[in-house]
Amino acid sequence: MKKNIDIENDFFSRGFYVKPNLISNNESFFKCSCCKLDSTDWLKDIPKGTLEQEEFVEVRFKNDRKEFYKKSKDLQINKGDIVAVEASPGHDVGVVSLTGQVVLYQMKRKGFTPENSTLRSVYRKAKINDIEKWILAVNQEESAKVTSRRIAHELGLQMKINDIEYQGDNTKAIFYYTAEERVDFRELIKLLADRLKIRIEMKQIGARQEAGKVGGIGSCGREMCCSTWLPSFQSVSTNSARTQQISLNPQKLAGQCGKLKCCLNYEQKLYEDALKEFPADNTKLVTKKGIGVLHKLDVYKQILWFGYEGDKFGLVPIKLKDVHQIIKLNKANKQPEALEDFALENKEKEIGFNSVVGQDDLNRFDNKKSNKKKRNHRNNKKKKQNKKILSILILLGIFMFSACSSNNIINEYKTIDNEGWNLNDTITFDVDIPDISSTYTFDVNIRHDVNYQFQNLYFFTVTQFPDGNTVKDTIEVFLAKKNGEWLGSGYGAVKTIKNRIMQQARFKQSGLYKFSFIQAMREKQLKYIKEIGITISQDNPNQ
Repeated sequence: MKKNIDIENDFFSRGFYVKPNLISNNESFFKCSCCKLDSTDWLKDIPKGTLEQEEFVEVRFKNDRKEFYKKSKDLQINKGDIVAVEASPGHDVGVVSLTGQVVLYQMKRKGFTPENSTLRSVYRKAKINDIEKWILAVNQEESAKVTSRRIAHELGLQMKINDIEYQGDNTKAIFYYTAEERVDFRELIKLLADRLKIRIEMKQIGARQEAGKVGGIGSCGREMCCSTWLPSFQSVSTNSARTQQISLNPQKLAGQCGKLKCCLNYEQKLYEDALKEFPADNTKLVTKKGIGVLHKLDVYKQILWFGYEGDKFGLVPIKLKDVHQIIKLNKANKQPEALEDFALENKEKEIGFNSVVGQDDLNRFDNKKSNKKKRNHRNNKKKKQNKKILSILILLGIFMFSACSSNNIINEYKTIDNEGWNLNDTITFDVDIPDISSTYTFDVNIRHDVNYQFQNLYFFTVTQFPDGNTVKDTIEVFLAKKNGEWLGSGYGAVKTIKNRIMQQARFKQSGLYKFSFIQAMREKQLKYIKEIGITISQDNPNQ
């Protein structure tokens, strides 16, 4: 039977997919999947007996607030029961979330010891009168939050009221707030107590606790850890990102709370253990060809990229065991010939669709008995056809290349210094345009290393005409897709991308043009851009 879910339900935060009422069995309305920081009873399938204890239970309230209580052995309660528990002052109403032996393990996990702590008691299963007061109290929470935020704004208090939780007997309310500095809220408490006619308790929480109460979806596409299973918060530093070779981008490292993501700590110890086998960052490999310097590494693949001093682009990938072998040779005053002798093969991975089960093959049920002679004859015939096609393509390519190259007015590259493209450096090309009646194609060519840190490249262009007038413009060239895959052509560490500026365009003046380029990436030294070039070809030289 399909269950009707009430969208405007103030009890979602307490684990009820519909509002409780005074007639139905409210235990059936409670669902663990509706709760934040939900607990799983992983001992529920074990037969009752020695594992059962009937003294302690876990009771949940609004959002992530859960507490442990003790009960008398005569009181029989089960998971999902609405109970009245001891509070200060009066009593509160909550839902039993865990019972039995698993409660003791949950206490131990949270560092809670019944012997050294004073536990409050479970009074009874909630009566109709208790549930009636509870429903009345919960229905006032949203309007009280709006009222308290308005009063705080009128008083000029630098604070944000995040959530309000009314006590089950409607005699007290807890106001959760965040503030960067200490706030004097005495006047706020007076006004709220006078307006709401209830006892006020202010409780300050941090940005992480606020995110856990509000909830949401993280950048990974799943519910945030702080609202589903993370019971406590640990300090997170940028050192975790450095250890895991993550780019220090604040927008990607910060969570919805504005702090560093808690998940940066999840694999930190694994990386620390793995890095113990790696050499120090300042390790140098001495070879007869030159001295190799470490540029980057892949921890789990155990690959290190070394480059010769003074050459930041020709990186050589070497396995960790080979690096230790070179270090061992250097300690014995021996030098290998070159780093390339230990390099891994740089094979481009071909991404495509692979049929695993063969369901896309229409002949998968046919008999696979083949005649050897027929197969050999067919293969020889295909080889002859392939040779003919290859020879035709080679001749066609030579013809097209010669035809295209003869139309180029300029096809020139200028190398950028190894230290990077300085913000004040200008790259200029002089181009003589002989014929203004023809149309031209203008391409800007960029060669960069795969270690380039951005998806795109902004640069300013200054075009000086033969009569001395100038025109300025800004151009953006995308070097990679959103998923990080590099655009353009090239194998290994260097990629070349052509960006078409003009096509079938005419120049208004004949003579000498000057095209200047200045990088606009707000980096004083823009690294890993190797060359900038232009190609201008005449479309119809014979017309």
